[in-house]
Amino acid sequence: MANIYAQFDDPAPAAPLPTTGNPYGQLDLSPLPALPAPKNIYAQFDDPQVTISDASAVPSTWDAVKDVAKSAGTGLVKGIAHLPAMLGDLESAASYYPTVWALKGAEKAGLLPAGTQASDLDATLAEFKDSQPSGPLGSIERAFTAPTSSDMDKVVTAVAGPYYQPQTTPGRYAETIGEFLPGSAMGGGSIAGKALRFGVLPAVASEAAGDATKGTSLEPWARGAAAIATGGIGSLATRPTFIDRTLARATRGATEADLDQAKALMHEAYNRGVPLTSAEALQAVTNGGTGMGRLQRLVEGVPEGSAVTLPIMARRPEDVARAVGSTLDTIAPATDQPSMIGVHGQEAAQGTIDQVNQRINRATRPFYHAAESQILSPQDFDPIARDPAFQASLRRLRADEVLGPSYEHLPDNSIAVVDAVSKDMRARGQALSNAANPGFQPETSAAYSRGATEARDIARDPARGGSPDYGTALAMQAQGRRDLLQPVQAGPLGTMAQTTDPLAQTRALFPVKPLEGAPAETEDAIRRLNAQNPDVAPALTRQHLATSFADASKDLQSGPNQFSGAKFATAVTANPIQRDVLMRGIAALPQPPRAEDVFRLLGVLRATGFRERPGSLTSYNNEAIREMGAPGALGAVAEAGKTLRPHAILGAQKMQ
Repeated sequence: MANIYAQFDDPAPAAPLPTTGNPYGQLDLSPLPALPAPKNIYAQFDDPQVTISDASAVPSTWDAVKDVAKSAGTGLVKGIAHLPAMLGDLESAASYYPTVWALKGAEKAGLLPAGTQASDLDATLAEFKDSQPSGPLGSIERAFTAPTSSDMDKVVTAVAGPYYQPQTTPGRYAETIGEFLPGSAMGGGSIAGKALRFGVLPAVASEAAGDATKGTSLEPWARGAAAIATGGIGSLATRPTFIDRTLARATRGATEADLDQAKALMHEAYNRGVPLTSAEALQAVTNGGTGMGRLQRLVEGVPEGSAVTLPIMARRPEDVARAVGSTLDTIAPATDQPSMIGVHGQEAAQGTIDQVNQRINRATRPFYHAAESQILSPQDFDPIARDPAFQASLRRLRADEVLGPSYEHLPDNSIAVVDAVSKDMRARGQALSNAANPGFQPETSAAYSRGATEARDIARDPARGGSPDYGTALAMQAQGRRDLLQPVQAGPLGTMAQTTDPLAQTRALFPVKPLEGAPAETEDAIRRLNAQNPDVAPALTRQHLATSFADASKDLQSGPNQFSGAKFATAVTANPIQRDVLMRGIAALPQPPRAEDVFRLLGVLRATGFRERPGSLTSYNNEAIREMGAPGALGAVAEAGKTLRPHAILGAQKMQ
């Protein structure tokens, strides 16, 4: 067993070996004492004199597993203990390595005293530092000095005892990985991803590099370089790309709900044949609250992006027209006789007005009938009979070929005749008060109106000889006209009853600048039209939308208008009241399409307007384009170095 370490050709050197410069001291080559039974020898040597007979020296699988577990736990304890020492390690490294490099350089240049090495001076400096006073001055100095990893190790071992030492190679790797993991969790991002990139991979690389250079002066440097390089490569490989970073900035402020709505909008648009970009959809649901519009403009401004987007945008006018046409077909069929729509519209509107009048007359007819046969006394009738306006209207009534026979059996002072004459007087007064009428006579008009009022007041007032039934009938007539007839005449139906122009009728139903309350008015008018002619309101609604889309789709000098859909959606729903008018009007149609379906189409078309026009490159575009070519490797390595613990990166160098 004497030659188990080394064999020498000369069993007895002629002279003692020099000790100068020999860090191991003088070798004693006398015969070695007997060695104990080998325990942790894992290899057999080629020397036939050397045999290993103790098989128990090779650890079992369970022993190896326990060693890995204990070593990993030790590494985690060290890693956690060293976290507060990051600043101290950096300070120590910053002061230590320049000194070491300077001493090494001086040694190589022969500037050190004879027989003195850089390691000797380094040890002297360390002893000097350790010998500094431990009194008040030393306490003050330590109070303002960040602790190092070695300081933290002393604290831990003083409390818990010495660290467990790995017994196997897997144990050493496990300890190093454990030591790297706590520091790798720092910073943002996925914990699992950071643990792999900045914990496991750098630790394995560092330990492997240490094994490859074990026992040489390169070992600590190899360990540190391998850790930094591996962490840097991992960071670079997973570093957000230009697109990732730009998208993150562009979508800043958007919530998960916004993203879900944008996806739903894109799906809706795709089903309607009008594909949207993600930028258009997100801008639409956030009402322009993100930077995605600028990002799309940037993409469209470069050749690679325009090659993808330009064909889609070139097809957009056709896609929008097809989608709008499909929706219009669900409202009413197209017609080749649009002028007849206006004729039918006027008839339906006037029929509605007549129907309201008939309703009022039916309600008051019993009271009129009860009062018709009543006669005013000559004294009460005299003020009425002497009125020239009453006499003129009475003559017209008696001479009328249609109405005259109905009253020929009644005297002039009967309530029925007075009522009929007063109606003529009122109508005559209204006709003469119209300035557009060629027979405009304001004074005569006033005389007729006063006479009609006076006649009715006498005929309805029992104190003046009038009939209470007639008074009730007049009151009901007034209330019916105020509550039922006048709202219809003043609303869309009153306008429609005066014209056969379909465009004028659609403007009456769907005004461009509707007043508050207009949605209910439009809904009521369409329901009344349905009762007269169920084809009129759908035809007018289609004409309204079709005409608005035609106006919005006018071609530009550059070609078809790619923003026609957005312009159309704005034209028919420019404000909340106008949008409500359209939606409630569509909902009131007979067998209507779902108003919500039309609203979703308009939402898709509105989104097409959030595409910013491609133009010259702004400062935003220039900044983004510069970033495309910015080098990322150095930043990735810097990120790795920032995240990894300096002590773990730099290896087992002096950090005191």
